Order: sequence, then structure tokens, then C-alpha cells
Amino acid sequence: MDTDAPWAEISVLRVDAEGRRTEEADVVARETVVRLVSNGRELAMCSISPGMEKEFTYGHLFSHGAIGAASEVSDWTCCGSEGERRVTVRLKANTTRGCVPPAPLCGPFPGISVSTILGASEFLQANAGLFRRTGGVHAAALWGADGTPQVLVEDIGRHNAFDKLVGFCLLHPEIDIRQCFVMCAGRLPGEIVWKAWRLGVPLLASRSAPTSRGIELARQANMALVGFARGSRFNVYGGSERVLEDAHRG
Repeated sequence: MDTDAPWAEISVLRVDAEGRRTEEADVVARETVVRLVSNGRELAMCSISPGMEKEFTYGHLFSHGAIGAASEVSDWTCCGSEGERRVTVRLKANTTRGCVPPAPLCGPFPGISVSTILGASEFLQANAGLFRRTGGVHAAALWGADGTPQVLVEDIGRHNAFDKLVGFCLLHPEIDIRQCFVMCAGRLPGEIVWKAWRLGVPLLASRSAPTSRGIELARQANMALVGFARGSRFNVYGGSERVLEDAHRG
């Protein structure tokens, strides 16, 4: 068995309404404990899907205000076994920013067409392979304003998935986040919107619903927020000027 794979094969007893029992093979999402240590101090213990540990580390530190850029990390190492890993980072300075709100996002921002948003939703649904295989993870994807996918991440935790996406952006400085948008599979609570705000995402969308706090923070951040992006429609909770109508052809 591949212990680095984000899934595990198990046997399961299936029981139906008629009382029939059958033992079958099944696949579940794998879970790994990560202990995050910085400058000799344990900062967090998180349960994540294995893979993209470096992106997760950088994204987690950034989302919690411990760093403002990838360059503030001078060293990163990861070691351990299948079930538990120790990630050690050395920060160049104590630059903790805490939970002070960033300034509202300032443009100019690209307009994102209706078809691009709906296409991103369909792509996420079709290409979230770990979810389709296990039904037990969350997904998030970064898109260029022109509808080009940049990265798709999946994790047992929606916050972990978003942190991995944030870390990917930090580790790829050639990405201009203000010319991109993010599509998520799960709901958009305040903490997810906060992470997107810190990263500078101009438009955050989901196949699911935002919460009241998520909507409040998005409006405070001057961020476009889209929910229930499924099929042929979605809701816009703020920043509607960044959602462009598609040109109709005769």
C-alpha cells in the first residue's frame, strides 16, 4: 500500500434495509497529524491529508499572521511516519501580525464572466478526484481571470485546503493573485473569507453557501463573493460589478 497516497484501502461491512450484510473493499481519505514547530516552539497540531505539506505550512503561517511572504521563512523540513509528521520552520524574524484586518482590497480588478465562474464550478466538481473516490474531502481551486486553472487542492479540512492553496501562491510569486479568483466546494464562513482577504483574492466563489460573517467580511474587504455556483446560476453577495455578463451572439 502507498502510505503517501491521500487515500487508504479498507474492508467495510455494508448493511442494507433488508438486513443483508456484505463485506466489500472501500476507499477512505487518509488523515495525517502534522506538528508545526517554529523556532523551537510548537505552534499547532493539525490533521491534514498527506501531500503539499510545505504549501500547507506556508499557508497556515500566512493565514495566522506569522509571516507576510514566503521569503520570511529561512528553513523548512518535514519528517516522520505515515500517521504523524513533524514540520519544522525557522522564521527570519518575529513578525507576527495577528488578526489585524488588512486594508480593503484596491483595484483595478479584472471582471470575471458568468460562464467562467460556472465553468470553474463544473471543473472543480469533475476534477476533484479524491472527493469522487472517497466522498470525504474538501476542494478549492485557483483560476486566472481568463478561465485558466492554476491549481486544485483537496484536503480532509476546508481550512487546510485553503491554506494549501494560499501556500501554493506564496511559493509561486509569479502568480498575480489580483488577476485571479478562487472556487471552493464547501461553505464560505468568515475564517475562509479572512484567509482570502489576507491573500488579496478579488473574487471568492463556492458551489455552496456563505455565512453571515463571511458576507460581512467580504463586503468589508471590498471582495466579490459568489455562492451556490452550480448548474446555470449563482448568487452574488457583494462586488457584483466584477461579475460580467457574457457577450451574446446571434
